Amino acid sequence: MAKLPWGVHVLALFLFCFVGFVLSILITFSTPFIPPIAFLTAPTNESNISFGAFGWCSSVNCSNTQLAYEYSPYVNKSLTGAMFLWPIGSLLMLFTVLSILPLLLVHEAPGLRFVGNKPFFLLSSILAAAFVGIGWLFSLFGWNIARRSYAQTGVNAQLGPAVWMGLVAALFIIGVVAIGWPDVRYERPDHAYERAPTTNGNVVQTTTTRRVVQQPSPPIVERVEQVERPLPQPAGTPVPPGDGYYHYKRTTHI
Repeated sequence: MAKLPWGVHVLALFLFCFVGFVLSILITFSTPFIPPIAFLTAPTNESNISFGAFGWCSSVNCSNTQLAYEYSPYVNKSLTGAMFLWPIGSLLMLFTVLSILPLLLVHEAPGLRFVGNKPFFLLSSILAAAFVGIGWLFSLFGWNIARRSYAQTGVNAQLGPAVWMGLVAALFIIGVVAIGWPDVRYERPDHAYERAPTTNGNVVQTTTTRRVVQQPSPPIVERVEQVERPLPQPAGTPVPPGDGYYHYKRTTHI
């Protein structure tokens, strides 16, 4: 996949995570807090009943907010107890949003060393994707079982919008994990980013250096000075005098 520009990368991370967080919050506060958002709606002779994460509502009244509630014989505690995965996923997505927010203030990649927290982002986003994905699978299969229980009594129950909102939230948070943390070595037209060791020993920081186009250097020509040396003479050949005084003593007889 082609590398996204820095601004597009950060904006995509934030929007994906924020939209998924809002959807998961709405699912968490479904019926009885927000009656139109429900996992299952069942029209009965008396009234329409809608089921949410922590309770149910009819056309007349709503149940108390409760974790792992039961509406016998159609909805059991095992199904509604698994809905606790949604608030956990929402909290983890909130942490992911908070880890992305500082990136919106950074306009170039080297600023990551001041505001970035990649391990926290990876931990929160992967856990959020796991909890939201598992929560959606439990919601899809669990509420389908409840829908079939109603169908056996002749009631045409339907899955509510919370199930499909959960699917979208799961896709968005998986998209956040797929996009990943922006690379610190993003390149701009006139800069190249590389890692260089600091004076702290093993600590490594990102430094910015300007690209320099090196021109080919001219060839180096070595000048060799020629020194004239006398050729070797055969034995017995008179040696030219080198000292005037010594030559005078050898050639003058008194």
